[in-house]
Amino acid sequence: LTSKSDFGNALALGRQGLIERAEREKKSGKKEGGYNSRRLAELMPEIKKAAKKYGVPEDLLIAHTITESGFQTGAHNASGATGILQIMPDTAKGLGLDYNRLRNDDAYGVDGGAKYLAQIKKETNGSWEDASRAYYMGPGGLNRYKATKGKSFKPGFDQSTEYAKKVYANMLNFQKTRGGRYSIL
Repeated sequence: LTSKSDFGNALALGRQGLIERAEREKKSGKKEGGYNSRRLAELMPEIKKAAKKYGVPEDLLIAHTITESGFQTGAHNASGATGILQIMPDTAKGLGLDYNRLRNDDAYGVDGGAKYLAQIKKETNGSWEDASRAYYMGPGGLNRYKATKGKSFKPGFDQSTEYAKKVYANMLNFQKTRGGRYSIL
């Protein structure tokens, strides 16, 4: 992260996400899922390459990948997001990406997701936290962000805040274990 305030915000969001996860686990009596770090090891060369290429913090890109797909090749959701970093068709088009290739080409998807995160951060003149929120909201959310004339996100962006909490909790969890077995929020 690029500043003390970015890091402080990330820690606060991540801690809040971990607290909320613990509360959910306590209430349900069940532990939330985890995964084997072997998949991360397979993807690390591509993650490192894309992170360096676009200036995205490696741990943040890993956390977005965990949050979006849990490192699953071919991930696709009902709203149309596809690939390891769950990129929507309009977003892919705007980035000059081949939407159909995203679904099964993890290296291409990691590169596209890193490109999108870097672009959002630049366009919002914001923090990585704001970029994470805008990533969740897609191009329409980015336009709503721009309508605030660069001010921080306001109430009404609850889902994007929850998403950012999950991303930063996953980032902190990853940093704590450094790629060992850890839970996906």
